[in-house]
Amino acid sequence: MQQKFIRSVGLSIILTLLPYILFAQTTGDVVASDDTTQNSFVGNFHRKFMVKTFMATRNLTFNIKNRIGARESVTYSPNGNYFLGAGLFYKKIGLELGFKLPVSDRLNAKYGQTRYLDLQTNFYGTRFGGDLAYQRYTGFYPRNPALLDSTWSPGKAYPYRSDIRARNIAANVFYVFNNKRFSYKAAYTQTEKQLQSAGSFILMVSFAHLLFDGNQALLSASGDGVSAENTNFQWGRFYNTSLLPGYAYTFVVDDFYFSGSVHIGGGTQFKTYMINDSQEKDFNFAWKNHVRVAGGYNGRRWMAGASAIIDNTPFRMQQVTLSASNFNVKLFAGYRFNSRPVDQKIDKNLRKIKAKYNIE
Repeated sequence: MQQKFIRSVGLSIILTLLPYILFAQTTGDVVASDDTTQNSFVGNFHRKFMVKTFMATRNLTFNIKNRIGARESVTYSPNGNYFLGAGLFYKKIGLELGFKLPVSDRLNAKYGQTRYLDLQTNFYGTRFGGDLAYQRYTGFYPRNPALLDSTWSPGKAYPYRSDIRARNIAANVFYVFNNKRFSYKAAYTQTEKQLQSAGSFILMVSFAHLLFDGNQALLSASGDGVSAENTNFQWGRFYNTSLLPGYAYTFVVDDFYFSGSVHIGGGTQFKTYMINDSQEKDFNFAWKNHVRVAGGYNGRRWMAGASAIIDNTPFRMQQVTLSASNFNVKLFAGYRFNSRPVDQKIDKNLRKIKAKYNIE
């Protein structure tokens, strides 16, 4: 009986929403004079149907820095990783799907071809939120190739490293203290509206497992631009748990907003790595930082803007520091449609189902 009821509810919602998804251009002409209701700081939209299109880039870069001598550093980046997609939202629940954009032959010839699987999701609730990421990359190029090859000059192809692999499995969970006045959803999903400027202290717990390796040293003492000792780093496996206090603030002018948050904290790290042909293990305290920024326009019908999430984790190994950075940058635009007919049909069908199964 319970399964039959769930199927009936799901089918009713799908059949009710389908005409408005297919013919959304014909709706959205009637709006309330006051389009937001909740409190004087955070409001909800009466227009509960929302469609969005977006372009995003995600990547996992890492920097290896020699902490003695000339303190040279090499930053390795993947090539490409751009997405184009769309999303559909009803009330505060939605789904966004993105499709990978092809990388041109010119860029592949210049930077090399990167193979990757990058899965990321973000959740923004009223009090709690979180991030999940699984990233697997193979093939990187150095952004400063002259440090590794003194014969390199601008215009030449970058010294592509097809042997370098990187994997990142990460999760963040955070709590918003001033959740009555500050809304992450308004800045990052546009399912709410920040009516007045406000901020909040935020506490984040972060977990990460990272793997880097290559057939050759990633930063070598024998390279043309690196001369210090104890920098012949080849591979490493890292586990990190951190507590990150932070603060977020959204500045509002009419329908325009800018939001930013910064987290700085630290925690424990367990590391196993190969350096100078010797396998080492360490357990220590380390710092970590996390930054989010967003800005744009969030009106009654239209919305547009950009957001970025940057998560940086440094790992210290003898005389070398490896910093892994996870980037997620998005440009978006969207439109809200009148949802009152949908709300009425859903309520009507739910009442019929409850009456049929004698549900109070």
